[in-house]
Amino acid sequence: YAYKLEGFNNDWVYCDARFPYANFTKIPHGNWVFNVKCTNSEGNWSNQITT
Repeated sequence: YAYKLEGFNNDWVYCDARFPYANFTKIPHGNWVFNVKCTNSEGNWSNQITT
């Protein structure tokens, strides 16, 4: 899967088995939108983004 936090890191962060989680530090107070997209076992990315 991949994730990004709009307004904090606007580039997708791609995860794998070595680092299978999202981690943020020093996020300023405010409202954020966390986006996640996924891939299947064949490596095809979903067009749907979950927030």
